[in-house]
Amino acid sequence: MLKYAVKPRRINNRNAQALVEFVISLIIIPIFFIGVVHLAQIVVVKIRLLQAARHGVWLVSTGRVSQTTARREIEEFLDNGIPKLNRSNIRSVNFRMRQGAYSIDTVEINYRFRTFQFTDNFFKPLSYQDVTLQESASVGHVSLVGTPYLSF
Repeated sequence: MLKYAVKPRRINNRNAQALVEFVISLIIIPIFFIGVVHLAQIVVVKIRLLQAARHGVWLVSTGRVSQTTARREIEEFLDNGIPKLNRSNIRSVNFRMRQGAYSIDTVEINYRFRTFQFTDNFFKPLSYQDVTLQESASVGHVSLVGTPYLSF
């Protein structure tokens, strides 16, 4: 009989559990990280759209800039900022203005954003869908012309 025979080594339960937990975490942590980064991208795009809408409504509310000039300014604002948003993804820039004693100017921007398509089947290949992100900004004016407060 061999005096120094090599005995087969068995993995105890603690080592096996640690190995299984490590493999599961290698799968879940990157998926979680990608989801957080993608959600942050959506939030940043929404903030940029809101900034552009506020800029556009400020330009239009002064009455010194036409709608086409304001639209061009909005497109340049989105195209030159960080992060750069592609002009071709801007679906529409709408201006609504109401005149009278109380006027409200509104700018609405619709932007096409490509995102993951979530399904109930985990093993389905990853696909994308286009989502329209919408932001709007409004400013109100009160005209005091013709009121008793301004009559001399």
